[in-house]
Amino acid sequence: MSASGRRTASIASVDPASPPSRTLHGVRQRTADSMAVRAVQQAEDVDGAKIGVVFTLSRSADEQFLGLVASAIRRVSFRQRFLFAIGCPSASPAERSPLVFCGTTDELVQRAGVLSSAKFLGRVTEGSSAVSQLWICSVRNLAATAYDELALWDCLRKAARAPADPPRAAAGGRAAFSSSCRTRAHVLRGSPHSKHTRICTARTVRMRSSSSTYAPHGSACRTGASTAQSSSSAACSSGTSTRSRLSGLRSPTATTRGS
Repeated sequence: MSASGRRTASIASVDPASPPSRTLHGVRQRTADSMAVRAVQQAEDVDGAKIGVVFTLSRSADEQFLGLVASAIRRVSFRQRFLFAIGCPSASPAERSPLVFCGTTDELVQRAGVLSSAKFLGRVTEGSSAVSQLWICSVRNLAATAYDELALWDCLRKAARAPADPPRAAAGGRAAFSSSCRTRAHVLRGSPHSKHTRICTARTVRMRSSSSTYAPHGSACRTGASTAQSSSSAACSSGTSTRSRLSGLRSPTATTRGS
């Protein structure tokens, strides 16, 4: 046999590379990975944390598949603070569908779980505690309306916010410590004479404001007093003129008697 014939026989004896067989678990894993990548790309940033809401297209997804999506999100969001809600829409109003919260810490998912229980009052059943950065529950008639997705977004935004630090001021405000320091510096600034002048000026302003408050009553009293005084003066002048007229009438009689 020639060399070309042996080469052809060896090539024919080798089986062509067959594509790897796809299993149900592999398909579910690839679907979960694609959903995780899409969720992270469309995530919203709140105080340095990525948040997002993910709903499966299938209405028959179970908790195991939602766990695969949560694990994929954790791999994609490595070394990053995140909090996501993963749910399966209900097929009927009476059906209970799984809802999973996954995050970087148990505290984050616990906050989201508590807030969701308050949002979906009377609809959340079989809620679990935060274990391994997961919080799993069942919600009746989940994603039946657009309100459910908006409510989940609101829960995630509030849960992802950093806790308020008392010494630090909130956004748009001033801390009590900084305000007290500013007031103390304002008081200590200046000489004793200027401080005394400032205090006396403030006291005078307060006294003037308080007197202006009662000004109508005082002016009414003064007006009444002046009216009474003018009336008494008019009465006295009229009495004097009457006596003078009487004395003028009596004077001729007295003259006649004298004569």
